[in-house]
Amino acid sequence: MIEVSLVGDAHSRGLQQADCPPRVRGLVRRWIGLRRARAASVLRTRAGRRMATALWDHLGRHHADALAEIEGMAEGFGLVAEDLFLAMHAVALRESAARPWAEDGCTTVGLRLRSGTVLGKNRDVPGDVLPLQRVFRQHDPNWRCGPILGISSLGSAPCASSGINRAGLALADTQVATRDHGLGVSRYILMQELLAHCADVDQALMRIRRTAHLGGGTLVLADAGGTLATVELGHGRQAIERRRAGIVVRTNHHLSPGLRGANAEPASSAAGRNSRGRLDVARRLAATLTPDSTRSDIAALFARHGPPEPDLCRHRKPSPAETISLALFAPQDRGLWFWNGRPCGVSPTWHGLD
Repeated sequence: MIEVSLVGDAHSRGLQQADCPPRVRGLVRRWIGLRRARAASVLRTRAGRRMATALWDHLGRHHADALAEIEGMAEGFGLVAEDLFLAMHAVALRESAARPWAEDGCTTVGLRLRSGTVLGKNRDVPGDVLPLQRVFRQHDPNWRCGPILGISSLGSAPCASSGINRAGLALADTQVATRDHGLGVSRYILMQELLAHCADVDQALMRIRRTAHLGGGTLVLADAGGTLATVELGHGRQAIERRRAGIVVRTNHHLSPGLRGANAEPASSAAGRNSRGRLDVARRLAATLTPDSTRSDIAALFARHGPPEPDLCRHRKPSPAETISLALFAPQDRGLWFWNGRPCGVSPTWHGLD
């Protein structure tokens, strides 16, 4: 697995992402162009342009480091910063115009074993993302909680999939198509801010409650002290569940009474059925784990295939998403095991902060 080191202030870290072979920079520009094009129809409307401008202004006022990082990435890859920003927000812009683009999956499981908490995530996205996938090792001297390891893709926020900091806070997201969007920050940017400035789950939950959110997606969090939490992110409201034992699972729909009515993918749709099916399978398999289960036991859960139930390790058509990695975070050990590719077919590598 390729690790990328990003060190310094936000603009410098963004610029350093482009320190890669010319062929890879070309793949990044192509990927950003495709994502940007998905927002084109929305941006032809007055409401779409107004929302995009408001989100850009909000980022500059309230999350200046994130905007500086986007500008650094754009400079490095030879892109217009606004185009990169729009590519990163294309899904939300489409959903805000009632034009959801179903492509992402992802399954996350958090649990507490005798040895401590474990957080796992299958990253389910279009397969053309795999050549851009990296483990980002980041450090900014202004961060409260030390260096960060993040899973993401070149040309994107470096913790847009998952991450862990030296304090032992780990988090992972899933995409949820929602109708509850508004002026606020996307979870991709929020995730890095949480890891930069929060030492544990409770600090992260306090920051989440104080933040204005764009809406869409879930977070599962775990820390070295043994706390787990789930957060369902809407703009108008958030649903938070904190616990010190048991298992938490999230896929690609909201479960809380306050947010499930805003799910933009009907339960009867193909994406809706798949998300609910994976949730049931992951819960059932996770319930068979014991306090002494091993890393291999947990990885076998994420490598599970159907039929008749939906695959957790997804690489069979007609799904638009496929599993391109598995990350298992060990907060007590300040690191993660990473399967770069299908967890049913590749071996993991260890990435640690200590």
